[in-house]
Amino acid sequence: MVLARKVLESVTWYLFNSSILALVASVSGVYWLGINNQVIYIGSSANLHERLSDHYYTVDQCIGQARQFAIDPCFNYKERERRLLQAFLAKYGRLPKCNDRI
Repeated sequence: MVLARKVLESVTWYLFNSSILALVASVSGVYWLGINNQVIYIGSSANLHERLSDHYYTVDQCIGQARQFAIDPCFNYKERERRLLQAFLAKYGRLPKCNDRI
């Protein structure tokens, strides 16, 4: 898996399954969860592998719908998440559906 910085419009989606999750490094960064190439959640973590694994086994009905994920490893993950959420809100007039309920 190539880990490269992506902009929201050109996210590289991966299937949200345990085999592919095993390839995600334990590094900081932002991530997207999606359905049919549509973003349903934007988040960040100091440990992408651990956080995405938590989401994979979640009982949360909204997050549990995710069938894809994308990642962007980075050190300034909290600021990057904030900017991605602001950009999404500016573009669509709302937050991703699973962020919107937080």
